[in-house]
Amino acid sequence: MNGSYDNTVLDAIAKQLNSGIFDVKPVTIIIFSIVILIIAITLTAGIRGRIRTLKAAEASYQSLLRKFNLTIREIDFIDELASTMRKKEEKYHLLKNRSSYRAALRKLGELDEDQTALDSQLKIKLGYAEDDSAGRSLSTRDLPQYMPVFIATENRKSLEAEIYSQAISNVTIKCPEQKEPIVTDENLRIFAPYEGRLSVFTLTVDKVKSELFSASHSDAETVSKMNTEIEISGEKAVGEISESFKSLIVHITDKAFFITDQYNKLEPGDSLTLYLKNDHKRNFAMKAEVEKTSPEKGLALLRFTSRKHSGIDQDA
Repeated sequence: MNGSYDNTVLDAIAKQLNSGIFDVKPVTIIIFSIVILIIAITLTAGIRGRIRTLKAAEASYQSLLRKFNLTIREIDFIDELASTMRKKEEKYHLLKNRSSYRAALRKLGELDEDQTALDSQLKIKLGYAEDDSAGRSLSTRDLPQYMPVFIATENRKSLEAEIYSQAISNVTIKCPEQKEPIVTDENLRIFAPYEGRLSVFTLTVDKVKSELFSASHSDAETVSKMNTEIEISGEKAVGEISESFKSLIVHITDKAFFITDQYNKLEPGDSLTLYLKNDHKRNFAMKAEVEKTSPEKGLALLRFTSRKHSGIDQDA
């Protein structure tokens, strides 16, 4: 009797389970299958695209290795430099772009004796050994990928941006926040921190695509007078410690530049380290010294202490 009852209960449970499975409408199954198929196709396309990008980058890298005939030790040093890059597969940029090489070298830090020797050898092989100060102007070609920059025009406040990519004839800049869209043929002033100072370029926009725009390369210029607002953060050396502050660059001339000093923290002779607001990792420091202060106006007059790539302060 009990056996018969158990069988009846099991049969009832089985019927309920079967009914839950087979009551699903065919259209639901079709929609679910289509969604799964779309996801699978998208993932596959993304993976294939990524593989193509990696293969192209590796092919470029291998081609450049053959071109410059690098030794095993030199290649190992390139790999050390590449370890500092955001996208390590783009290490081929180190072999074709002086600014990318320098940016990686700066991030690597202090070199030992062997690394210093390898660095010297590589600079000769790659054509990076020429003295930039010997009559060569700084160009937008020299600005490394991902370097933070500021954009200023007469009709807008400064915009945060970064170097997106470099090509032989032009530079592409990424500017996510555009209350007034950047347009083709617009003239823009670009402020870039480079080798301890702030350099200025005037670019004419060639192409615009969403938050990206490209322009032909331009050499750094000496500005006469310019009112602008560039947000910066800084550190003031106070003995063996540093005191942080925030400020604005409000006026630039070919001789010097002015920053706000609202709380009169700065004094003549102070050594400062400055960063653009959007240099979040603080990779591109600018070195300056306070020449004069104006407490009543809340301003400080500064000069860059680096003499490389004058850009603004040629006669300092």
